[in-house]
Amino acid sequence: MPKKRKHTDLKKYIHILLAIWLLLNAVPQSFGQEPRKVSKEKIEKLQQDSDFSYATNYRVEEDPLSRIWNWIVSKFFQLVGSAVQGGFWRVVFLILIGLIIAYAAVKLL
Repeated sequence: MPKKRKHTDLKKYIHILLAIWLLLNAVPQSFGQEPRKVSKEKIEKLQQDSDFSYATNYRVEEDPLSRIWNWIVSKFFQLVGSAVQGGFWRVVFLILIGLIIAYAAVKLL
């Protein structure tokens, strides 16, 4: 009986390692590239073009639950954005945190 458990544990770890490898290969390899530069004339031309005017003057009333959810989502995307800019090891660290959270959720269910 213990041999089966070791075999299923090994399968589980292989799947986790494969998922991490796939995620790391999906990360863009553009960490060290310089941003593109746009001329001031082109920026001024685009600013005056009415097709690119997205100004809106309205306010959406949100209930407290929506405000909390939007705050959580914005913090998550800030964390992910800083991870992508933070380098390779920051991404690995966030993936490990995600795997730990997923493991805990599976164990709780």
